[in-house]
Amino acid sequence: MLLAMQDAGLIEVIFNRGQRQHGPALNQGINHLCRKQLNHPEQSRCNLIWILDSDAWILRADTLTASIDHLFKVDAAMAGEFLPSHMHPEIPGYIHPCSMLMNPAHIWRHPYPPFDRSGSPGLRMQKALVARGAKRLNFPFMANQYVLHLGRSTLNMLRQNNEQNHNLYEWSLSSFIPHYHGNKKGEAWHRSFLAQFQAELGGGGLRNLASICQKTVRLELSIPS
Repeated sequence: MLLAMQDAGLIEVIFNRGQRQHGPALNQGINHLCRKQLNHPEQSRCNLIWILDSDAWILRADTLTASIDHLFKVDAAMAGEFLPSHMHPEIPGYIHPCSMLMNPAHIWRHPYPPFDRSGSPGLRMQKALVARGAKRLNFPFMANQYVLHLGRSTLNMLRQNNEQNHNLYEWSLSSFIPHYHGNKKGEAWHRSFLAQFQAELGGGGLRNLASICQKTVRLELSIPS
């Protein structure tokens, strides 16, 4: 699937020999983007990076334009939805990297640390941003139906593949059901999205996938109330 999408010019794949896990993979991707910028004229360089988990599905066509508009209005270094305060009491609102908009000119430099290997890879980075007074925007990606984050998809894959040598395998046995980021309608939205995507994909499989992603006509998702 990745090779088919790359051949169509839709993505650029970075293949690794081993699993680097979430935080190190984010660092690798951002460093790759930064290196590529050196080969572009200054006026054509991208100045924002949108981090999106593989199990975060975009529901609204204005997701990116709305979040960018709000980020620039307040001159924030980072935008994303704050998790409930009890989950990370050491920081006033932790932005989950399942959907995180960031300005690398503000963040991707000394003295801010990169993403960590831990279960909360952006925590140390965001603590440094708070300590230095950098702005972080609480943008409602999930609450306002811009993005549906399934959650626990990696754990579910470990369980299904019986990857007993993985350090998260034992955890995956009890934590594999999607949590939908606390959205009570998430399961219904998930089913609706899948049904419409499968109908659009048809029986063509990978042959159809790239052409569907290249369409200018967007899939209008019918979300149950």
